[in-house]
Amino acid sequence: MTFKKVFVIDDEKFDRLLYQRVIDKTGLVDNLVLFGNAEDALEAARTNDKLPELIFLDINMPRMNGFEFLEEIDRELANGNPPTTVAMLTTSSNPKDAERANQFASVKYFFNKPLKGEMLTQITV
Repeated sequence: MTFKKVFVIDDEKFDRLLYQRVIDKTGLVDNLVLFGNAEDALEAARTNDKLPELIFLDINMPRMNGFEFLEEIDRELANGNPPTTVAMLTTSSNPKDAERANQFASVKYFFNKPLKGEMLTQITV
C-alpha cells in the first residue's frame, strides 16, 4: 500500500529528519510533509483540500502537545474522505498515554520511538 500524503508532527528536528529518511527508504509515501509543531500542522490540515491519509504524531511537544492537537482536529479528521489515520509516536512508557490515545477515533496505532520502516508497512488505512 502506498500513501498519497503523510504528515509527521514532531518538535525534535533530529527525529523529523530520521523519520523522513526512514519513510523515504520505504518508497510508500508520495508526499511527506514535516512539521515542527502541532499548530502549523493543524493550520495545514484545515487549509488543504485533501487531508493526509496518515499522521505520525508525537505526544510530548511544547505549546500544543499531541493530545491537544487530537482534541482540536479529531472531528475534522473523521470527516475526511478517506478518513485520516493517526499513529502516535512516543518515548513515554506510561500506560495512561496509550489509554488516552485510544479514546480518539482517529488513533489506530501507538508506537514507541523511533519510527522504523516496518511500522509503516504495518499500517493500513
